[in-house]
Amino acid sequence: MRSITYGEVSFERMCQIISNYISNDKGQEYKISVGTDSQNFDLTKTVIVVAVWNVGKGGIFFYDIKRVRKITNLRQKIFYETSQSIEKWQVN
Repeated sequence: MRSITYGEVSFERMCQIISNYISNDKGQEYKISVGTDSQNFDLTKTVIVVAVWNVGKGGIFFYDIKRVRKITNLRQKIFYETSQSIEKWQVN
């Protein structure tokens, strides 16, 4: 995963950063969103985002970019985007 603030980090490090971020001010409300979107060029470019919003005070986010063979079928593309969002959070 990548972050403008933290640079290139592993999935485990991203989770630790998020945990520390939320622990710093436990009285605050936080919202976490995970999403994926894609665009077709000569390949399909997919961006996966994990965003943590400290409601009323800003937030942090991480993203990962993948390029795969062009997906032209809309259903397949939506399925791929959804599976990428879910796959990020699978723990082995």
